[in-house]
Amino acid sequence: MKRLPSQQVLKELLDYCPITGLLTWRSREPSHFTPTENRSAEHIAKNWNSDNAGKLALNSPAKHGYREGSIFSKRCFAHRVIWKWMTGEDPIEIDHVDGNGSNNQWDNLRSVGMKLNSRNTRLSTRNMSGVIGVSWKPTLGKWRVRCMVNGKDIHVGLFMTLEEAAAARKEFDKKHGFHPNHGRKLA
Repeated sequence: MKRLPSQQVLKELLDYCPITGLLTWRSREPSHFTPTENRSAEHIAKNWNSDNAGKLALNSPAKHGYREGSIFSKRCFAHRVIWKWMTGEDPIEIDHVDGNGSNNQWDNLRSVGMKLNSRNTRLSTRNMSGVIGVSWKPTLGKWRVRCMVNGKDIHVGLFMTLEEAAAARKEFDKKHGFHPNHGRKLA
């Protein structure tokens, strides 16, 4: 995992609005730039500031709907930078509570391990029942409920109706610490 610049450096480079979830570039001092034969650090800083200061930062679309960009020529995800900007800590893994990877509002982000992050996933586009972990078993004429917990495939049960199966899955999720948003439908 790439280490991010320190919180102090991030706060020198960026402003963050916890309500909107947006990062913007701050004006940079010449000390942030390396002069070349043809241009002084002051000249480079002036040009950079006129092009970028006050504009959205780390806002390019990336995989999984995240936002990304570069800091000192290193690619990084906005949500990871925001976590460090706010807390000073390098995050383990960031969960977007509502499942929207581009929603970087502070109250939508939480630093969790992979296990907890995987317990807040949306419904797969391949799911046919509309309920996570529930599938129709035509040979049995019943709805099957199953779930992966700690790498183990757990058979929860077979049910006559989809409603019963959905209720069993919801109860299972609650008992095993899944986030209430787990299995939400795609927006």
